[in-house]
Amino acid sequence: MSDKMKVLRILNRPIISGPTYHVAYLTAGLSDKFETQLVCGQKQKNEADGTYIFRDNNIDHLTVKNMKRSINPFQDIKVFLELRKIMKDYNPDIVHTHAAKPGTLGRLAARSLGIQTIVHTFHGNAFHGYFSPLITKFFIAIERFLAKKSSAIIAISELQKRELVDKFKISSEEQTFVVPLGLRLDKFKIANSEPKPFIKNTEVTYFTIIGRLTAIKNHKLYIDFIAKLKTKTNENICGLIVGEGELYEELMQYARGKNLIVKELQEDYSEADIIFAGSQKNINGVLHQSDVVVLTSNNEGTPVTLLEAQAAGKPILATDVGGIKDVTSPDCALLSSSGDSDALVKNALEIMNNMDTYITNAQLNAQVTIDRFSVENLVAGIESLYLHLQDKA
Repeated sequence: MSDKMKVLRILNRPIISGPTYHVAYLTAGLSDKFETQLVCGQKQKNEADGTYIFRDNNIDHLTVKNMKRSINPFQDIKVFLELRKIMKDYNPDIVHTHAAKPGTLGRLAARSLGIQTIVHTFHGNAFHGYFSPLITKFFIAIERFLAKKSSAIIAISELQKRELVDKFKISSEEQTFVVPLGLRLDKFKIANSEPKPFIKNTEVTYFTIIGRLTAIKNHKLYIDFIAKLKTKTNENICGLIVGEGELYEELMQYARGKNLIVKELQEDYSEADIIFAGSQKNINGVLHQSDVVVLTSNNEGTPVTLLEAQAAGKPILATDVGGIKDVTSPDCALLSSSGDSDALVKNALEIMNNMDTYITNAQLNAQVTIDRFSVENLVAGIESLYLHLQDKA
């Protein structure tokens, strides 16, 4: 009979994303005091498959095929019953859910079985920029209810904690803990030897955005920014869009509507204004071929793209939303209001005119970011919380 503490961890979908890396590194990094069973749903069409992240970390996982991002009451009931069966068979000491859908169905299933220690991590929130005000109020009410059924709520930044506790009143001060993301960022500090995703023209400044092509990421703002920047500088610039998603074709058409030359990587992109690069596994190569990393989201928790960019020593342009200010340095990251393409252009010109200074500052900041968001810090924080909660149970 094992005396290890058994943790059932539930993730939404195994896609190439920050939560997937976070969960994989946490699961693989826990000490031998713990045993973990990972459960996740299926990726949806146009989402980049991230199951290789589990394989790379020697993690087995169970797939709940009906657990998808979209809301479907019939399927969601089936997921609830399947999660309940998995919990009965595994008999975990702790159920730890990540993100909204697993957080709802997983916590309800755990409570229905009388499991005492239930933890939920907010990797972001859906309370701004996703839904109408009425639907947002509905989701806030659900999260308040679920928080009362939870032993602990984990925020990944102090700013996010303040939103959960003070602004949206989801959880109490006492039950909300800050445990930053843990990622293996040291590998981004130096360019790797893998084949480069695209051929860099040294006479061009590349502004790169990395992320799912979905509404909350606001790629249209990024395209507007590139179009305006081209009219404000005589230097050669190019936008690089890395990622897949449901808006791929729509964004290509939008960019063409701005009179931009749009190409994909399989085409001749030597004269392109914007390159659609699709999903790329070698993000290290993408970053080290880029000059400035851009993020135009309407909302973010802790943006993994920006952590990786900082570890690679790259200057950043971003919207000042969510937890972005918490994880960036003003010495190498210039932030602007959400939706303001003119401010993005102004900040881009500031970086371009002082590129050497911003690169130097970014390189000095790289190790600070690597150390702050280490897997070791993540694992230590989570293990300490688990032990604390089990002592109280």
